[in-house]
Amino acid sequence: DGMVFARWSHAERCSQARLDWVPILDERSELNPAIRCGFLLKDRCLTFFRTDNRGLWHSGERVCNDLPMLVSPCMFMFSYVGYADVRFERLCNSPPDVCPDCDVACHGFAEPFSP
Repeated sequence: DGMVFARWSHAERCSQARLDWVPILDERSELNPAIRCGFLLKDRCLTFFRTDNRGLWHSGERVCNDLPMLVSPCMFMFSYVGYADVRFERLCNSPPDVCPDCDVACHGFAEPFSP
């Protein structure tokens, strides 16, 4: 649903925001097709990507703009019921080609960062 969590070194607690991504699957369905997602670490910034129901890539808003020089990518899941298959498939040195006509609609935050 585009929810992201972050904790900065000066903060006492974790903050959360919601990317401006519309749901593409029915979360109540027993079986949904796979969603491909990824992230880009570039110039100490973090941007998330995902595919839509047509398989076209969309980028999200830059989530972090001042990352440390060394970052360890990881994934956490919580409050989750059901099946998930999470795989690290490849490492690329550039972002995926995004849908030129529809990518900009996914930028920004539906809900900005808040504690």
